[in-house]
Amino acid sequence: MVLVRAMEVRFCCAVYALILIGGIHTAMANSSGAANAATVEIVRNSGLKQCGDETPSPETFAKLLQTNGVKVLSSACASDGAMRLQVCGADRGLFYVYEIDAAALPKALELGFTDMRQQPQAARFRKFACAGSGQSGGSVLNPQNAPSR
Repeated sequence: MVLVRAMEVRFCCAVYALILIGGIHTAMANSSGAANAATVEIVRNSGLKQCGDETPSPETFAKLLQTNGVKVLSSACASDGAMRLQVCGADRGLFYVYEIDAAALPKALELGFTDMRQQPQAARFRKFACAGSGQSGGSVLNPQNAPSR
């Protein structure tokens, strides 16, 4: 009886060791490949006002990023989904979203951008192609439902 019990304990320890080793191996395999290809989304308010005739253009801030050594992989416009006072001169609630390499995040933050993961209410953000900018990044809205400007 003691021999059977000892074998059960050894078997359980061996199974746990295999599970632990397998988990460590999987975590290491996932982290080594993902760290090199990791990207993040950064966001910046467009600064556009209601009743203004400016066309949304993420290219201006994209040039700022690129001039400072941050490669822009994609860009889009976004709405934060918040309700706003409808009055000329008030903020439109339009944001520009850029996908960049994760390694460049500190430089982007230095330039005044915000990590999308740190943005309050980030789950409410809805990306769409910027009208007239030639951008087609990450649209989650149907073109018929895109906000009109």
